[in-house]
Amino acid sequence: MLLVGHGTLCLIDGVDAYIRLGGEMVTFLSRTNLLAWVRFGQLGLKELNAW
Repeated sequence: MLLVGHGTLCLIDGVDAYIRLGGEMVTFLSRTNLLAWVRFGQLGLKELNAW
């Protein structure tokens, strides 16, 4: 359940950062919540290890 919640929020965050990109990768990275993406990755790895 946490995986789905974090995935949804990261997807919305990524789309918002892409819309505001303006052609600069630095802008994309500054608008992306990197900690949320790391947490999402950790939850994904935990889920894979649980199988």
